[in-house]
Amino acid sequence: MVDLTLRRAGPDEYELLGRMNRELIEDEHHRNPMNAAELAERARRLIEKGWSIELIVRGREIVGFATYRREPAGPLATQFHLRHFFVARQWRRRGIGREALRPLLARCKRGECVVIDVLEANPEGRAFWSSMGFEPYALRMERPVYVADLKFLRSPPAARRGTSNPKATLAINELLVSP
Repeated sequence: MVDLTLRRAGPDEYELLGRMNRELIEDEHHRNPMNAAELAERARRLIEKGWSIELIVRGREIVGFATYRREPAGPLATQFHLRHFFVARQWRRRGIGREALRPLLARCKRGECVVIDVLEANPEGRAFWSSMGFEPYALRMERPVYVADLKFLRSPPAARRGTSNPKATLAINELLVSP
């Protein structure tokens, strides 16, 4: 068992959170282009929007962080959304992630579901979360939109079938020109 504590991050630690979040983005092979300063500012905004950010502390050293909040999951239920969970590279494979997750799970209500997103390009993350009892629930798929797609969209499906819907044409054209 590893001796860890979790404590709320304060404004003087946003810069550190930005650097750790940049490392998380690199390690999970995320496409997010934000730099550490932008991520520090995002941490501030997340807290303003009701997210909790807690630092994972071993002794006197900050070794990671977790970002989470409780969210609605239907008319009568909530879920515990764990947005970020990070242990610094030099502290991994020592049981820190496993031990840090325990107090977070203890904050959940009985029967509440804990929700995480693990990128497909992050096999280490998938292995960790699977070892903690998490199972895949949904597969999110993406596809970039290319110029050829936009040209095709300029004519709405109704127009391509021989009938025209001016409101649909206007809505699609507004989408194509909006920033």
